[in-house]
Amino acid sequence: MKQHNNTDIENLGELSLYRTCIKIIKNMRIFNKYIIIFISTFFICAQCEKNEIELLNPDAKVILQHNYLIITSADGQPAQVELKYTVLGTEGENEQKTLRKTTPFIFGGENVCCSYSIKRESANGYIRHYLNRNYQPNGADYLSIKNLSSSEIEYAVIGNNKITYYDVNDLSNGNSTYFTQNLNTLLDKTKVIEQPPIPIYKKAPILYLLFPDKAPQHVCYALLEGDGTTDGGLFKAKKVPLKSPYIGDLTLTTPYTIEQIMELYKQEYENQGSILFSNYVAYTLKLQGKRYTYSLKEEGERGDRKLLYYGKIAPHQSLDNQGEIWFINSAEARYYDVLNLE
Repeated sequence: MKQHNNTDIENLGELSLYRTCIKIIKNMRIFNKYIIIFISTFFICAQCEKNEIELLNPDAKVILQHNYLIITSADGQPAQVELKYTVLGTEGENEQKTLRKTTPFIFGGENVCCSYSIKRESANGYIRHYLNRNYQPNGADYLSIKNLSSSEIEYAVIGNNKITYYDVNDLSNGNSTYFTQNLNTLLDKTKVIEQPPIPIYKKAPILYLLFPDKAPQHVCYALLEGDGTTDGGLFKAKKVPLKSPYIGDLTLTTPYTIEQIMELYKQEYENQGSILFSNYVAYTLKLQGKRYTYSLKEEGERGDRKLLYYGKIAPHQSLDNQGEIWFINSAEARYYDVLNLE
């Protein structure tokens, strides 16, 4: 029988340990292999059970309204402009409207028949509505602005969307993004503004600065304090007067002029003013210097559909809307065509 010295025994021990380690590693590789197979199979199955979209109605109809546009000349001199856009006719069908106007002027606000699709998601049964965009003549989004003059003209889009309010349950739910600390102190919990007419300036919707009679004519509330996170303090609702002559932080003795409104848009777009916002939460967070919050111009540049709330048209040139002009007064459908019909 072969004899082993102490060194041989130590070497044999190391060899045994080495073999044991190799075996463990191999087993781990086998285990990891099965883990990878399991994960792959899981994702394949998940793909097999992915959310299917069922088209319930491809062409439902709803009557909405156009937003307003104001148009001025860049040099302040009267300029001739030709407008073509779609409105709801007397027979209940869309028809093209053609106008010739002299700057400064405002147009829009008319009814228009819009087509939308009704779809159901298989995973959760949700039914959603999506605007069917149509930029052709007689289509709801159709808009052509032709500058007939030798002066540059400017346009600005003023949202004619309906003011909406938060569901009280969302504000009182401690797990909600918009949980409001002082909800029980409000005189009317149902009047916390979720979406105002777009945009707002100093807490006042531009729409109400032009048309004070369109304001709700009562005191509302908006989420104007806090950042909606547990580490920074939750939101608090603050009063926002929307009753003439008090609109937001402004006191109106007379409605704003077209030129005054255009100047606000120019400050937002040309001077990086960050003075116009699409809602009160964006306004609040931007003023606090929070990241990933945007003013109107910044927001319009970031969406899948790039929106221009302000722009210019050169002399003897036309602007034919292909999606850059928000012309249908649905706030939810601005970027992703989702339509809220509640």
